[in-house]
Amino acid sequence: MKISFLCFDLSNNSLGRVALLARALARHHQVELIGPARGNKIWFPLEDLELPVKSFTWKRYPAFIPELRRMIRHIDGDVIFACKLFPTSFGVGILKRFLSEKPLIVDIDDWELGFFYHSGFWVKLGRSLNFSNPNGLPYTWFMERLTGLADAVTVSNRFLEKKFSGKLLHHCRDTAMLNPEKFDAAKEKEKLNLVTVLPKIPFSSLPAHLSAADVVAVPQRATTDTVGQMPAKIFDAMAMAKPVISTRVSDIPEVLDGCGYLVNAGDTQQLADMINYVFQHPEEASQKAQQAREKCIRLYDIKVLEQGLLETIDKVVQKT
Repeated sequence: MKISFLCFDLSNNSLGRVALLARALARHHQVELIGPARGNKIWFPLEDLELPVKSFTWKRYPAFIPELRRMIRHIDGDVIFACKLFPTSFGVGILKRFLSEKPLIVDIDDWELGFFYHSGFWVKLGRSLNFSNPNGLPYTWFMERLTGLADAVTVSNRFLEKKFSGKLLHHCRDTAMLNPEKFDAAKEKEKLNLVTVLPKIPFSSLPAHLSAADVVAVPQRATTDTVGQMPAKIFDAMAMAKPVISTRVSDIPEVLDGCGYLVNAGDTQQLADMINYVFQHPEEASQKAQQAREKCIRLYDIKVLEQGLLETIDKVVQKT
């Protein structure tokens, strides 16, 4: 069976979630990634993605309409898997669904309208009138109201699970690849010349870079764009057995329960104090970090995601 994954923008970091899902299913099915790309460039960290990709030119309306038609014609999977509630992914998937009667799954990993709403009145007004952007606010608002047309819905966190009645599939990680035992932290620190600000890196270099960290801080604001978002980088740090400090937003308290450190959103002093606390209590931090890896292997490993995806695929195929 072939699965066509629709990405709203192949040059955007949203490709990370699409690639995660596609890689999990690639162990069992043929997969392809389809979507527009700005400047015809694939998102840098996944430029070496070893999966079939069909890329199309991103344009504004009305020039983008011919590209949309081409995208629809090139979707040849037995199952359509649209990622994000945007017209260039879910919208394209809906059109292909009606033209081909192939089952359609939509994966929602962020509350997109929350990003649009996190702004002042005049910015929201301007976005509401932005009809030339294929994924502008008016079209995205409309997409959210069409989720019932999908044969199945998957989500990345409990806020979205409740809002869209979707199957919860966390940002799981390959804990065999993200394994701290494969790296010498001291040597990696020397190699990376810490401390310094590092440039963008490919995903394949992520485990080595994380191995050099003593603590990973992932602070989130408590806003409309974060309540429906779960930072994938937290699972990376957990898999690499690193002490994680984050905020009480979205699913973070549940994920880090018993294996991480939490502070209140927006409290920079509390964050600084917690970082100091972790360094002052190395044995406790090391124990929590190991518990985080064990929890990641048990609940957030790519094999867990793989099983959830296979169950969803089987369900929609049996319905058709």
